[in-house]
Amino acid sequence: MSYYCNYPSNSNQDVFAQDSAGKYFAYLSNRQRSLSYLSDHLIDFNYNNNDLYKAMPMGYTALTVLKRLFLLDREGMTEWPSETAGDLYLLRNEAVPRSYWQKGSEEYHLILATFKGESALTDAKHYSKQLFEQIKNEASGAKIVGAAVMDSYNWH
Repeated sequence: MSYYCNYPSNSNQDVFAQDSAGKYFAYLSNRQRSLSYLSDHLIDFNYNNNDLYKAMPMGYTALTVLKRLFLLDREGMTEWPSETAGDLYLLRNEAVPRSYWQKGSEEYHLILATFKGESALTDAKHYSKQLFEQIKNEASGAKIVGAAVMDSYNWH
């Protein structure tokens, strides 16, 4: 299963890869192909960007623009420097067992949890580490990404 829309067209940088370059990506809340690839340019995710609209078509959904802050996998936690504070999403890949997903989540919803406020980043890292400790023996390929919300649009 692929989560990715082919956007930005000059990137194929996986949000869940330690060695991927780029820091910004978009997430559609109700689509099977719900992620963009990573980009170094926030402008790629501007509401008025026609290429974004073509790659991630509007519908009854929200489009959230995120900045990758950390990734946790079997190798440990990789962090990228950021001064961003505020709302934060934890996203999972398909290897995180379904019993840990948000209640009512469809297969393509990737959000595990959300955090808000000044301690959001600290709380998200702590939660991720605890969760990873619980699932590491049953889900060897599990990955969790912590990402700050940069913007959100009603995408319809």
